[in-house]
Amino acid sequence: MFENRSYKISFILALILHITLIVFLCSKLASHSYTSDLPPTNIMQAFTITEKNLISEPPKPIAAPQVTKPQPAQQQKLLQKEMAKQVELEKIAILKKTKDLKQKKLQEEESRILQEELKKEKQKLKEAQNKAALQKELENSIAQEKSSLVKAESTPKQQALSPQMQGEVDRYKAMLLQAVSSNWIVPDGIAPGSYSLLLVDVAPGGVVLDVKLIKSSGNVALDRSAQAAVLKSSPLPVPSDPALFDRFRSIKLTVRPEGIE
Repeated sequence: MFENRSYKISFILALILHITLIVFLCSKLASHSYTSDLPPTNIMQAFTITEKNLISEPPKPIAAPQVTKPQPAQQQKLLQKEMAKQVELEKIAILKKTKDLKQKKLQEEESRILQEELKKEKQKLKEAQNKAALQKELENSIAQEKSSLVKAESTPKQQALSPQMQGEVDRYKAMLLQAVSSNWIVPDGIAPGSYSLLLVDVAPGGVVLDVKLIKSSGNVALDRSAQAAVLKSSPLPVPSDPALFDRFRSIKLTVRPEGIE
C-alpha cells in the first residue's frame, strides 16, 4: 500500500510539471508574432548511432570531381591539329636546312672561282715575268752583238787569211750548212728556181740571235721552213777562235729546194 501511494505522488508531481511547462510555452507563443521577414530556423536532426549502423552502413567515400572527357570527334580534331602543327614545323626546319646548304654551296663555288682566277692571274704574271726576262736577255745579247760589230767596223779591215785559216773557215762553213740541211724539211709543191735569202745573226758559241728574210721565194711555206731549220739548228758549229768567228757573226744563206748555200 505504501508503494502504491508513493507511485501516485510521483505521478501527480510529473503531471503538474508537464502542465506548467505547457502553460509556459503557450504563453510564450502567444506573446510573439511571427513574420515572413524572420530568417528560416535551422532545424537540427539527431539520430542514434548504434554499433549495428556502424557495421552495416560504412561511410560513403567522397566522390572525386568528374572531368569531362572530350568526345571522339573532338579528340580526332585536336589530334589532326597537333599533327598539322608538327608537319608545319618540320617543313620550316627542312626549308631552313635547304637554304643553309644552298648558301654554303654558293659560298664554296664563289671561293673556288676566286681561287681559280687568282691562280690564272699568278700564272699570267709568271709568264709575263719570264717573257720579260727572256726579252731582256735577248736585248742584252743583241746589244752586245751590235757593240761587237761596231768595234769590228771601227778597226782596220782584217788582212787576208792564210791558206790554213781559210781552210778552217771553209770547214766550219760546211759543217754549218750540213747542220741546217739536216733540220730542213723541204715543202711539197715548190716551183723550180725558187729560193729564200736569209741573214743569220750568230752569237759566240753558235747561238742564233735572229734569222731575217732578205728575199722571199714567193712561197710562204718555203720561207718559213728555211727560217725554222736555222733556228732548230742552234747552236751552230762555229770556230771558237775570235779571229775566225768574226766571219760567222752574220751569215747569208741561200735556201733552194736543191740545197742550202
